[in-house]
Amino acid sequence: MATHPLDLQKAEELLAELLVEVKQQEGALAGGDAEAKTRGVTAIRRLQATKVTFGNPNQKLLRLSTEAIAKMGLELDYATQQQMSSYDFYSLTLRVNWQVEDSVAISSLSCNLDFGPKQGGSNEPIIHDIFPSAAYSSVLKVTAAAKLGFNSELKYSIGVDASQLAEFASLPGELKAKVESDNSLKAAVEIPEQTRQMGRFELTTDGIGSPGCSWRFQASKLQGLLAVEFRVIFQVPKGWDSIDLVGQAWVEPNIMVLNGELSHVIEAIPGFLSNKFGNESKAAREFAVGSQEKWMNDSRIVLPQV
Repeated sequence: MATHPLDLQKAEELLAELLVEVKQQEGALAGGDAEAKTRGVTAIRRLQATKVTFGNPNQKLLRLSTEAIAKMGLELDYATQQQMSSYDFYSLTLRVNWQVEDSVAISSLSCNLDFGPKQGGSNEPIIHDIFPSAAYSSVLKVTAAAKLGFNSELKYSIGVDASQLAEFASLPGELKAKVESDNSLKAAVEIPEQTRQMGRFELTTDGIGSPGCSWRFQASKLQGLLAVEFRVIFQVPKGWDSIDLVGQAWVEPNIMVLNGELSHVIEAIPGFLSNKFGNESKAAREFAVGSQEKWMNDSRIVLPQV
């Protein structure tokens, strides 16, 4: 997967340890402006105040049955029809919110969704397609596509104005196959504005063909309330009535900015930031702030049968 799960508890403990060290070093500083002397502690506490919340995965969970697909007016290709003889397909939409303090500089935010139970081979949930995708980010460089539907492979298709289709003619086949006129889009839904805005950032995704998927948005500074509706089409062996799901979402700080906030004490704590972890990106990951939700055991996700 593009983004491996984090030990969020370890990251929380490490950030708390850093706070203690910085507070101690700032307390030893003599003279100067009181606010300037405590800016390191303030920066860490604001990062710690980041909130990540998950929506309800049961709220927008749909079975993509042959009857439902027929009502959409969607004609599936032969390979997908054959798959549907052995598997049930579902569409899940899960909203994730990140609340980041305005003064906190974030370099990236990530989300992992891991489906289960894991029983090996074909006897486990498999990701068929996800949205947003790197393809969608490419489309947004050309047009503000606002609709999403399904194509003949039961994968997500992005709707654009018919007058703009020619602009995608030279794109690679896989990307071009995900774009069509919004007038011909099947089961079209509006893409929320916040998801569209997030789609403009550099996006890395992974997981199609496996039980888990991941998204990673990168930008020099992400702030405020950041929200994304993540969509997953997954398949399970016929007869399954429930699944497990573990969701993880987090932000990683901009280490260069954090270094700047700690510049007045950084020489006294050389072991904590990029020097400790070997490189800037690894340090950012170690100081990630996020949340994890589990839908397992008594809270397993019940799969609709109609």
